[in-house]
Amino acid sequence: WIVQAFELPFKTLPDIHTDYLLELVLAMLGLSGVRMVEKIKGVAK
Repeated sequence: WIVQAFELPFKTLPDIHTDYLLELVLAMLGLSGVRMVEKIKGVAK
């Protein structure tokens, strides 16, 4: 929508491979969840 709002000269936008992005986001959420559980249990330093 930014391209359309500012009328930029792009005809086609590049494809974003969401498979890799989703994998990375879910891995980061998993690690932060494990960290939160460690803090709640008092295991974290």
